[in-house]
Amino acid sequence: MDSKAVAMIVLIAVICSHSLGARVKVSKTVQATTMTQVSLGEFECPIGYLCTPAPCGIENSNMEPGPDCACLPGFKGEVVWDGSTPKGECTPAPCEIENSNMAAGSECACLTGFSGAVTWSGSEAQGSCTPAPCQIRNSNMVAGTECSCVPGFSGRIIWSGSTPNGSCTPAPCKIENSNMANGTECACLRGFSGEITWSHSTPEGTCAPAPCEIENSNMVAGSECACLAGFSGEVTWSGSIFEGSCRAAPCEIENSNMAAGTECACSPGFAGNITWSGATPSGTCAPATCQIENSNMLDGTECACLPKFNGEIAWSGSTPSGTCTPTPCDHIAGTLGAGPDCQCAPALKGEITWKDSTPQGECRFEATEIFQKSPTGVVDFQTQAGVQKSVKCCVSSQGKPTELQDLKAATLPAMGSKRMFGNKHGCGFMFGDSYHKATKGTACDVPVATWLDVTGLSLEEAIRMLTTH
Repeated sequence: MDSKAVAMIVLIAVICSHSLGARVKVSKTVQATTMTQVSLGEFECPIGYLCTPAPCGIENSNMEPGPDCACLPGFKGEVVWDGSTPKGECTPAPCEIENSNMAAGSECACLTGFSGAVTWSGSEAQGSCTPAPCQIRNSNMVAGTECSCVPGFSGRIIWSGSTPNGSCTPAPCKIENSNMANGTECACLRGFSGEITWSHSTPEGTCAPAPCEIENSNMVAGSECACLAGFSGEVTWSGSIFEGSCRAAPCEIENSNMAAGTECACSPGFAGNITWSGATPSGTCAPATCQIENSNMLDGTECACLPKFNGEIAWSGSTPSGTCTPTPCDHIAGTLGAGPDCQCAPALKGEITWKDSTPQGECRFEATEIFQKSPTGVVDFQTQAGVQKSVKCCVSSQGKPTELQDLKAATLPAMGSKRMFGNKHGCGFMFGDSYHKATKGTACDVPVATWLDVTGLSLEEAIRMLTTH
């Protein structure tokens, strides 16, 4: 055995002793040539020697003794041996899995709001992190950190790993003229129009009074819309849409025209003011003052022309109009004047009386003296028209009406014609036995109308004839 072989044996003994922690016993019978044939590959113990694994205390290794010592999953590095002494280091391996916290090594995990598992194959990170489901009521149900309360709701969603926590409650709504209901139930009040929208938990929009175009209403927009005074009905709202009707309210005020609604007014001849409180009328209608001359001055429709006066009193509201003029009485022959001044002309007899505005009575012609001046009781004269007249006045001893007869008439009466030899111009022959001609002491009193008709004279001529005899 040469010196090199001996040195090698000693070296092997030393390495095994130090590396594998075992005693080495070398048989004296082993030949150097034998020893020189021993393979000294990595961690191989020489033939004839007992080698045990050395401990490995490198941090973040698996701490396995001997050649099995390696970095833990999630760590990168290399464990090498210097004799029985391990060398090297294990550092956290990088983690680049999407939606993870990207922390190196075993600290790598899915971000909050994501679900999944990060595993390691040596120093290689494996797995995936996906948005975790979010089932919180009134949220948008979007998975992961995009999960939030829907518009109209307030709250905060937080994550404990892949578990969402929190609540979404209806957000307060303080928009003017809204129903102030929380959340998406918030809407404009009836009679108002507008749209309420939400920017997350903040309401936006306005509620303005809605137009009201109901006939006979005050046309005021929104809830202030109501029937005008004098009209009855109800204005209701379906959201911003008006409904209802306004009808003229009944009016039963005494002495009014009873017309419904604002057309109600005091009847003609009555004064007053009718006002309305909603659909209720109030006021009075009293007879209006009447100061028309020659009227009875009674208030209201009782006002009329006095007796002896003629006319019509009309009313425009509470204002009377018309005139009362003296009633003419010239249809009664022989009268002069009108109304209260109506009377028989001078030289005539008679009295005019009145029934309201109608004159009554007659004027009479006392012609006794005219006939008594004629021996025959016949008065001959000629009218201004040139007509010859022979007039006889016949009076009755039995109180019958006095008769006046023109003897020149084409036909004479013959009521007393039973007198066979009587004078056909005689009063008895013409009017009967009780009649005779007017003589002294017997009045020839005839109605003026009769005198004028028989004589054909005008009133002026008759009066002149009467006054000149």
